[in-house]
Parts: sequence; structure tokens; C-alpha cells
Amino acid sequence: LSSASHAITSSIPIDPRTVIDTFNLNPASKAFVCCPKCFSCYPLDDREGYPERCTTKSTPDAATCNRLLRHTRTIRGRRFVYPARRYLYHDMKQWIGRLLCRDGMEDILDRELPTTPDESVHDILETQLFHQFLGPDGKQFFRPGGGRYVFSLC
Repeated sequence: LSSASHAITSSIPIDPRTVIDTFNLNPASKAFVCCPKCFSCYPLDDREGYPERCTTKSTPDAATCNRLLRHTRTIRGRRFVYPARRYLYHDMKQWIGRLLCRDGMEDILDRELPTTPDESVHDILETQLFHQFLGPDGKQFFRPGGGRYVFSLC
């Protein structure tokens, strides 16, 4: 390789995490260890670590859950310990901010509500509920260009 080619190739990071961190490609999240039985969460990045077994009680008089929170696996003679179940929490404001920063996303989300010529409904946004839903000002809540979004837990 020429010296210019060598300079270019040596400037390319070997570890993809370098690129991910440099360009802020990973959303900010907080990791938890989640109990597989009762779903209690323990911070994964806590300096003190998390307990080997779940310490949660469903009521003050109940027995401790006591489910194992860690699994162990041996690969090529090396022992690895990892969480039984992980849960990643994403801050809602940061998640929406990252969503809206994606090229063209705001235009897609701010489009008019879809309508169908017949009675069939293919999208929840086609229902009369969304077309007739009024905001606190008495006007149609979902209107073009308004930046009004709806979220649901299914």
C-alpha cells in the first residue's frame, strides 16, 4: 500500500463501538437485570452489582422470590456470568427526539389522517375516533402539521 492508502486504512476504527460512540448511533438507555419470575428490576450498571438471587417480596409477609438472576456458561474453558434477563429502558423524550431527527420522519408523522372509502379499517388512524377526537380547545385534535402523536401499549 502507498503511504496515503496506509494512512486511510489505519484511520478506520477496528472496533465498531468506536464508530457507534463517535457518531452517537446508540440511543441513551439504562440497563437493568429483570427477575424472570416476578419481573423486579435491579440496575445493571450499579457499582455494587446486583444480587445473585431476587430479593423481592410481593407483600411484607410473603416469602422472598429467590429466583436466580445470573446464568453461567463455560465456553472453551472460560466461565462467563451474565444476567438471566435484561431490560433496557429508553428515556421517552430522548427516544422521540431521535425519532423526529430521522430524515423525513416528521413529515411522515405530520401527514393527514388516512381515510378509507368503505367501512373497512386497515389502520387505527382510519377510525372515526381519531377523526372526531377533540382537543381541549374544542377543535379536531389530530390535524395536519400539528405534530400531535399518540402512543399505545398493546
